[in-house]
Amino acid sequence: AAAATIVCGYLENQEERVMLYTGIIAALSSLDLGIKWLIEREKPEDFPKPLPHTKEKILLYRNHNAGFPFGFLEQHGELVRMLPLAVISGLAGFLTAILPQKDKKVQKLGIAIILGGAISNLYDRVVRRYVVDYFSIQCGKLKGVVFNLGDIFVFLGISNLLLNLGFHRIHIPFYGGRSANGTHVNFGKIKLGYF
Repeated sequence: AAAATIVCGYLENQEERVMLYTGIIAALSSLDLGIKWLIEREKPEDFPKPLPHTKEKILLYRNHNAGFPFGFLEQHGELVRMLPLAVISGLAGFLTAILPQKDKKVQKLGIAIILGGAISNLYDRVVRRYVVDYFSIQCGKLKGVVFNLGDIFVFLGISNLLLNLGFHRIHIPFYGGRSANGTHVNFGKIKLGYF
């Protein structure tokens, strides 16, 4: 009976983790697809236009990109659709493999954020045959680049993983000095990382 309780408790927690990360992916993807749907409903001649309440620091666009960022490989539609599908499948498989583990929260979150953005853009590539890009930040070199939230989510997820990778492996020995009898006191290591 005790073993069954432990197993059920484990499954409940695992199901909660699955629901959490699936919810993150669905929410981010839906948000981006919803904004794309709204942008596509408007007339092309209405763009670009400033996003209200941003003091013209963010402009809205209605751009169609048939390739990767900046139109890279736009003449190779099949590759542009299949390569992201393969990457998304690999990431989803990896997330599925690490979901049962109680640790690795940062990796799970980073992958979920990446998948939220990537799935939205994959949907565009497969269904529309182009990705809808709809905003530009009017600051420095970013002025000439038009993004969508899916791009931002992919960037944030990758940044999260890279920052965690950099910090997670750094262990700094922390020595407390000498005790009253002259021996070294070691308080262990300080681990830099998120969780």
